[in-house]
Formats: sequence, structure tokens, C-alpha cells
Amino acid sequence: MSTLDAGKHTVYGFDYTMSLVDIRKAQLTVPGQDVLTADNVGIKVRVLLGYRITDADKVTHEVQSFWEAVYGAVQVALREVIGSAKSEEVLTNRTDIGGQLRTRVYPQLAAIGIETITLDVKDVMLPADLRKAFNDVIKARNEGLATLERARAESAAMRNLATAARLLDNNPSLMKLRALQAYEDGGGDKLTIAGSPLELLQRLE
Repeated sequence: MSTLDAGKHTVYGFDYTMSLVDIRKAQLTVPGQDVLTADNVGIKVRVLLGYRITDADKVTHEVQSFWEAVYGAVQVALREVIGSAKSEEVLTNRTDIGGQLRTRVYPQLAAIGIETITLDVKDVMLPADLRKAFNDVIKARNEGLATLERARAESAAMRNLATAARLLDNNPSLMKLRALQAYEDGGGDKLTIAGSPLELLQRLE
């Protein structure tokens, strides 16, 4: 048994077989697997594996089909990782889930001559009723945050008004200046003042 380098080769003789192995980087999508989370929620998870064959001899002779070995390793890792996490954790911490999958899959594939480059969660599919429930929770959470922000803005506005009122109480001249400014600006449709600035000051006094 011998391994040939990439390129064209001429081999003479009989009773030999040849297996072609692609050692370039490649990606493989593992179809959605039905798994059960720690809180007993059935979900379907699809992962994307980036790999490269580093040992053609092992890939060819250690296992009958390295494709089946890859699928099997990923499926077992999915059941272990997803089975120990709650459904919300799977949805919000895909990066961590991918890291745990790589930790489990890497040594198994390395043993048959395959290097695991990446292994990430591509899709998480929930049952229709559960998906609606999660959407309702997220919507309620966003509405709660919006209400809180409005309350904070109103509270800040009230504090500003209270501060302005105290300033006007302690400094009557500020009120005169503000009235003059409004008079000079014309006041638009919101303010109508008859008389001259001097008459206005006299009225304020």
C-alpha cells in the first residue's frame, strides 16, 4: 500500500485498486436531527461542519465509510450537548453549543484522519406552537422595555420641569428674560402678546 502525491501518475501491473481522496477543505451540512433538550422540548438542529482530510490511509482503511463516521459522531455529540441544555439556552447560546460540539467531535474524527476546522449550529427549528410561544415572550419583553424607557423619559422630563420651576422661583428676572425672548420670537401660534417690551416688563413687575 502506498500513497501518491497529487498529480498524474502511471502505474503498471495487475491486482491493485485505487481510491481517490480529496484533501482540500470542505463543508458538510448535517441534516436536522430531532433531539430532546434538558427541559423536555423536542427541537430539530442542523449543523455545518468544516473539515479537511489529513490522513488518506486512515480515512480509507480505518472505517468502511468516513461519511457515516462523520454523521454518527455529530449526531451523538448533538444528543449529548442539546440533552444537557435548556431550550432557551440552545436558542440564545449557539456559539457555546458549537464549541461544545467541536470538543466532542474533534478527537473522534482525528482518529480516522479528519481534521475538524469548524462545527457550528446552522439552524434550530422549533415546533409551531412552541415557536409562537417564544415569539410572544420576546414581544412582551420588548414591549416591557419600551414602556420602561417611556417611563424613564417622562420621569426625566418632570425632573427638568421641577428644576426649571425652582430656578424661576428663586430668580424672577429669568421669567422676564424668557418672556422677552418669546415676545421677540413672535411666539408662533402659541403666544400672543400685545404691547411693547417695555410695557411687558412693567406688567411683569
